[in-house]
Amino acid sequence: MHPLSLFHLGAGLLAVLAACVIFALPKGSRLHRVLGWTFVVAMGASLLAILVRTALAPRPFVVYAGGVLLVLVAAVAMTRARRRVVAWRAWHGALMALSCLAALMAMGGLVGGVALGATSGPAFYRQFNVVIAVLTVAGLAFIAMRPVLWGRVPRPAEATARRRYAALVLASSAALVAGQWPLAAG
Repeated sequence: MHPLSLFHLGAGLLAVLAACVIFALPKGSRLHRVLGWTFVVAMGASLLAILVRTALAPRPFVVYAGGVLLVLVAAVAMTRARRRVVAWRAWHGALMALSCLAALMAMGGLVGGVALGATSGPAFYRQFNVVIAVLTVAGLAFIAMRPVLWGRVPRPAEATARRRYAALVLASSAALVAGQWPLAAG
């Protein structure tokens, strides 16, 4: 396996592990911030590694990886825009959740491919599209089951951000599945 692919996998695994712990922590705590930065650095490094490895080839997942990198940057930017964005917490959380979901989908696709003995080709992309669909629905359900954010009921601007987040997740996942459809068909 190419060294950049191994780095991508290792950094992505670190990001997923950090994200799993973050979801169980009180938001804004010191440990939340430390693990959040661990996630950002690991996820950013993982995405950059795969973008370099693929030489920015216009394949669906490469385009999606570039989009996730922009989402990650926007999530960090929201923490710096506290005075300018009313629902900055909602947007920060939503964009971080989207990048976490993307990491989980990538890991799920790789694990599924290894389990099937198909790490490329139509069989890989078919199972990957199933993983994307299942994790998109599960991720949105997980977020929807958390009606209280940061110790209080979401305000109107935060509720709007949450609805727009759900639309962004559905649209990006649908675009990825549609883009990979020809690869899945063979």
